[in-house]
Amino acid sequence: MQKGSNKKILYVEDEPLTRELTVKLLRRFFPNIYAAADGAAAVDIFKKENIDILITDLSLPNMSGFELIEEIRSLNPDFPIIITTAYREQADNLDNVRVVYKPVSIDKLYQALLEISE
Repeated sequence: MQKGSNKKILYVEDEPLTRELTVKLLRRFFPNIYAAADGAAAVDIFKKENIDILITDLSLPNMSGFELIEEIRSLNPDFPIIITTAYREQADNLDNVRVVYKPVSIDKLYQALLEISE
């Protein structure tokens, strides 16, 4: 992916400051980035915006990241997903995802985006 990629990315994070900062930094490379504070809002955006890649925390209000992934995978089993989490054991049982551990480094997140979109 080059700067200016037209991929539509949905970033789901319930912590407002983390969400705002990450979106601001990722927008330098991906102008089509959408943000949601919980899984239920993420599903709405996903269905409306033809999202290409999902980045999600696992601990979310209203609908957990696990439930969000299950919902997305029911619509598209091979959909590219990156998980951000502070807990290694949370991501151990999930297949076909990339994991970036918290605290999230923008460089590592960008690298995961490059890898997942190949």
